[in-house]
Amino acid sequence: MTDAIVQAKADAASKWCQNASEYLLKNGGKAWKYLLIPHDEAKENFQLGDFVKKFKV
Repeated sequence: MTDAIVQAKADAASKWCQNASEYLLKNGGKAWKYLLIPHDEAKENFQLGDFVKKFKV
């Protein structure tokens, strides 16, 4: 999670979501959010809502 490459990819993804959100909100769509999930936190029985609650997005 602290690796420079991971952080660079997370920053790029976050910016992409921000740009997508701006466009979509102007055109009747919904905002996008980016969530970086550590590999050791990914659980088979988790659904998206579980991750959102756990990481307070």
